[in-house]
Order: sequence, then C-alpha cells, then structure tokens
Amino acid sequence: MRVFCLTLFVLFVPQVVCLFETFSSECGCKNELQTFARQLQSVQDAVTNVTANVTSMQGLIDTLVKKQSALLTQISQLNRTLHSPKAIVFTAQLAKDTGILGPNQYVVFDHVVTNNGGGYDVQTGTFVAPVTGTYIFYVSITNFNQTDASVQLVKNGHHLLTITSSASVTFHNAVNPETNTHVVTVGLHAGDHVGVQNAGKFDSNERLLASPLTSFSGQLISPVF
Repeated sequence: MRVFCLTLFVLFVPQVVCLFETFSSECGCKNELQTFARQLQSVQDAVTNVTANVTSMQGLIDTLVKKQSALLTQISQLNRTLHSPKAIVFTAQLAKDTGILGPNQYVVFDHVVTNNGGGYDVQTGTFVAPVTGTYIFYVSITNFNQTDASVQLVKNGHHLLTITSSASVTFHNAVNPETNTHVVTVGLHAGDHVGVQNAGKFDSNERLLASPLTSFSGQLISPVF
C-alpha cells in the first residue's frame, strides 16, 4: 500500500509542478500587461497634459501678438506726434500796386503777415511745400482803378484756378475796384511750388491794387507721413 501511494505521489507531483509553473507564467504576463497598461495610461495622461499646455500657450501667444500689434500701433502714433511738422501757414499781402503784369508773371505779395514753416518766398512770391500733405490756399485780388485784372493759381506751373476782378462805375461816376476771392485744397509733395500768376484774360494792361484784400494765403491741413 505504501509503495502504491508513493508511486502515485511521484507520478502526480510533476503534473502539479507543471500546472503551477503554467499558472505562474500566465500570472506574470498579466502583471506585465497591467504594468504596461498603467505606463501607457501615464503616457497618455502626460500627452493630454502637454496638449492642454500647448493649447494654453497658443492662447497666450495669440494674446501677446495682439498686445504687440496694439503697442506697435501706439508707437507709430507717438512717432507721428513727435515727428509731425509744426504748423505750416502763411499770409502775404500786396503792399505796393503792381505795374502792368506781363504774361504769366508771378505776383509777388511783398508784405508777409505770417510765414510759419518758412514755405513762402517773398522774393519770388511762391510757396514751396516743406512737407507732403493736403494744403488749402486762399487767393484774393483787387483790380487797379479802371483796369480789369485776372490771375491764376498754379502748381509747378500748372493751372489750378482763375480769378477775375473788374472795375465798376457808380451813379456818381466813381470807380469802385472789385475784390474777389477763391479757395482751393490741393495735395502737394515736399518741394512743390504754388504761386499766383497773371492770367491775361482781359488785356495787356492788367494791374493789381495794393490792399490787405489783395492777398495770398495757405495752410497745411493734413500732413502725409
């Protein structure tokens, strides 16, 4: 009986050992898979966190770009303010009656009232634009005694407008000179010339009367940077 039992034990033990080894091997794989799954989940969580951080950083970058753009706009506006020209404005009047004006002869308004910016040249009667921009000009003329008068405002020699002035006779045979004024806005580049020329619309004896009403004025109203 003892021999039989020993024989069964000897035969059964290898099977138990094999079964135990198999079970142990399967358990090891499961543990490894579980460990790998945990590691994979950790990596996935890390990727999710990185993605969230990248999204947050992208939003921050977009905000910074907008702020930078706003700052650049402010800097540009400040530069314009700092470097904008001082007021450019002039007024010149005719202090002496003109002689007979020749064809296209420039009228020299010889009494300078204002010349901020130094654009008006009293020697030539022309205005030279110190800076590029939009300017407004006023031209007033008064004819001399019984003569008629006509002038034209020119830019670099090219016609902008024409003004005429004719004498009128009252009931007492008194001659009243006539004063007319025209206004124009024009874009100029720095260095452009603007002046008043004789237009010769009536005859070859046209003259202008010295008067505060016979004047040439201009002003920069909008500089271009």
